[in-house]
Amino acid sequence: MYHERLTGRSALAHLRHHGGHTWGDRRDLWTRARSRIHRGPLHSPDDEVTEPQQTNRCRRDVAATRPPGRPRVSSRQAVEAAAVELFLAHGFEQTTVDDIAAAAGIGRSTFFRYFRTKADVLWLPFDDHFEHLAAALAKQPSDEPLTMAIIRGVMEALRESGDPQGVWLLRFVAQEELALEEQEAVRWSRWATVVTEFAATRLPGERGEVLAAMVGGTTQALIRSLLRRLTGREARTERVLDEIERELHAILQPLQGWLDEVIS
Repeated sequence: MYHERLTGRSALAHLRHHGGHTWGDRRDLWTRARSRIHRGPLHSPDDEVTEPQQTNRCRRDVAATRPPGRPRVSSRQAVEAAAVELFLAHGFEQTTVDDIAAAAGIGRSTFFRYFRTKADVLWLPFDDHFEHLAAALAKQPSDEPLTMAIIRGVMEALRESGDPQGVWLLRFVAQEELALEEQEAVRWSRWATVVTEFAATRLPGERGEVLAAMVGGTTQALIRSLLRRLTGREARTERVLDEIERELHAILQPLQGWLDEVIS
């Protein structure tokens, strides 16, 4: 159990580099992130898991905390919120589709109308975000400086993908689980590629392709770093997005002069 205060990226780095991958360690980080970000918890504090759990315990907890019958509203977003809560409380691998369905108050067949697998709960919204990002970048004015166009496009896509309850930030925390590292890396690589391909259309000359890859990779690394840092803070979605935008302006805009000089 940790005695120092760990948040965001520092906590995740501590767990990974020091081998502290116990359920107690993860639970502390996830519970802290959830309590600081999520404004509409699905369960009361009494429903929180306080010890490492196996799948069968997870099922009993879900059954005990969710009343019988269907929820007032059944939607993909509601199922996502229920699933993310379980992933954070019990771990991705220990949570089953039956657990998610029970927590959301739906049947298995209803779950599979929304998602093909439980992993889709995390990745479908990310895949939707790619489309938002590509569309937002494509519509930026052609005479807009590259870094400004990227900032505006990225922020428009993030605002379209975010939700007031902060589930999108909790989903990001859940994606950081070790069992999901490979899938997470693939998605973020695609994210960088979307920005790289857009930058390549604005960077002519022999060096344009290399510079575009640098800009795409830099922007992706910056967004991931900011998300890791901000998930450990007490902030609503709009405040998080505002801080991301400020940081993008502070870090990316100065690159514009350098890019203009290199490609001239």
